[in-house]
Amino acid sequence: METERAMNINVMPYINRGFIPVITGFYGVKKDGLPLTFGRGGSDYAAAVIANALNADRLDIWTDVDGFMSADPRIVPHAVKIDEMSYTEAAELAYFGAKVLHPRTIEPVRRKHIPLWVRNSFKPEERGTLISQFRKPKNELLRSVAAKTDLSIISISSPEIAYRPEIVTRILAKISENNDAIYSISTTLSTVALLIHNNDVKDTLRKLNELESEDIERIDVTGDVALICCVGDNLLTTCGVSGEIFGAVKEAHANVQMISEGASDVSLNFVVPMAHVLDTIRILHKKFVEDGGNA
Repeated sequence: METERAMNINVMPYINRGFIPVITGFYGVKKDGLPLTFGRGGSDYAAAVIANALNADRLDIWTDVDGFMSADPRIVPHAVKIDEMSYTEAAELAYFGAKVLHPRTIEPVRRKHIPLWVRNSFKPEERGTLISQFRKPKNELLRSVAAKTDLSIISISSPEIAYRPEIVTRILAKISENNDAIYSISTTLSTVALLIHNNDVKDTLRKLNELESEDIERIDVTGDVALICCVGDNLLTTCGVSGEIFGAVKEAHANVQMISEGASDVSLNFVVPMAHVLDTIRILHKKFVEDGGNA
């Protein structure tokens, strides 16, 4: 609200007079008036916030790629550009490894249904990728696959977890004190498994050790794993799609160590060892995109 009010006061008068404002990205201003940087890729997010504040007709993000791809072309040479995506698809891929947009870019434009174009500044003639609410499903079981690497699984075991759900609350609250990202969560009768970055393992273990000893029986760490994000149409409603995807994972001789399915109807996420991530991505892409394995 404050950004929208400031834009209406300081920017809209110039737009109404026919001027084209040039606004630097990457940083904003805190409530106390001090500047605050957004971090890597923050210019994308700044542009989305401004588009939201000005009720823009569209937002163009000019970058060094043609748009969102079916896979990272550095890993899969035959990756193809995706012409249209939904907000949810783009957000999932950006968060889980596709280095096209800052992950938070999507939300400001999604709130006001502002179409977002990703364009290549070196190829202005290219159409790019359109991200909007109007993308119609094409029954493509796998539209794109991305990976977030250098992760670790923290498994916390306690026989009381199933009967005392507040233990999970305390575990998550304790870890959140570090402001570290948790990329996936999985639970069983007596275990909760969390996926975090390798660099955050030491601080996470230190925080977990602050919990009462009777709440935690054992903590195990599985390092050097990667989270693979598969985005497609009807992943939850198409019979057997999970089996087909994991069949491809088997071809890569990879052991699935953690699965996240059902939280989103457009993505299926799972964890494999770092040593198998590249082969897994290539086999999935070849089966579903290059060889026409989509429905």
